[in-house]
Amino acid sequence: MPNWTEVIRSLNGVWLLARRDVGGYAYFNQTIEGFWRSFAAVLFIAPVYFVLSGAALELQPADQSTGEATRDVGSYYFGTGVALILDWISFPIIVIFIARGFGLARNYVRFIIAYNWSSVLVFVVANVPAVFFYLGLTGIQTTGGMALIFLIPVIYFRWFVARTALETTNLIAGALVLLEFTLSIGISQYADQIFR
Repeated sequence: MPNWTEVIRSLNGVWLLARRDVGGYAYFNQTIEGFWRSFAAVLFIAPVYFVLSGAALELQPADQSTGEATRDVGSYYFGTGVALILDWISFPIIVIFIARGFGLARNYVRFIIAYNWSSVLVFVVANVPAVFFYLGLTGIQTTGGMALIFLIPVIYFRWFVARTALETTNLIAGALVLLEFTLSIGISQYADQIFR
């Protein structure tokens, strides 16, 4: 587990990267220990992730005959947890092989460290529309439009981190962003089907 000094420095690094300042990489612990500790960033995401997932469950239609929920709550939360864990570890594993294949392995550790810590900011920004919706401030259509708008800076930020951390081309960075989103959606849908 990282100590609070490392957490704060890492998040400061993320903030600098969000401002397109590659000096942010100097704030990360880029050792092997820092690599493994960066995975603890999920602990800052998980609580809100489960709260939003619970809100989404409450919005699902009830059984018409009984008025009860159509989803088993325990199974739903278990599946949500499994999806989060798989999402959190699958992308870094796949990127190992991509990095080796394209001669980018020397920067792999830096990329994953930056990727993990920047996920905290990405999660916050991407879920602003959902928070507005669950608070009753926006309707479904407005929330959908907001989600698309908020997705633009998220995609750009992910692309910027991939390109600068790996020191790679725009095309490869874009492909990694596409891979991340495709993988995340696929895992979420698969878990939803398995733990329905």
